[in-house]
Amino acid sequence: LQLDILQRAVPDQQVQVTLPKSAFVYDVRGRKFLGEVSRWDATLSRARPLVYALLPYRVERVVGQAPDSAARGDTVRLGATVQCSAAPGYHVVHVDVFAPDSNRPHRQYSQNLGCEGGTGTGSFPLALNDPTGQWRLVFRDAASGVEHTRTIEVR
Repeated sequence: LQLDILQRAVPDQQVQVTLPKSAFVYDVRGRKFLGEVSRWDATLSRARPLVYALLPYRVERVVGQAPDSAARGDTVRLGATVQCSAAPGYHVVHVDVFAPDSNRPHRQYSQNLGCEGGTGTGSFPLALNDPTGQWRLVFRDAASGVEHTRTIEVR
């Protein structure tokens, strides 16, 4: 949702979003759960679109799977499961991969996992010259923002 970007100098507007029936609503960009609602207040602007996910169930957990350890040069196999209050549909789980002592996700290793029925897999190859130590993997459901963090020891 956003105001018409072709209209200049339009001030932000307070609105009430109303659905025909209630849904589990997530503010995708804000990574917030708004609740099981049929209406909520929002501020529309030209510069910042609002993106909402409307689901027929609540996302309760994301569980990321990865081995406890791997050697440089190995292929790291990943898995993700989105657990919901009802049978999940298709979800996307984004995996950010952080090397030891890094606060920036690794561009080549971070990826999206398509999770049909709430379950998906992926992998990434470790380079022979990657740093050893604790790597951090952050699995995040794209719709709800629900996260799970795992670590892997690269040797």
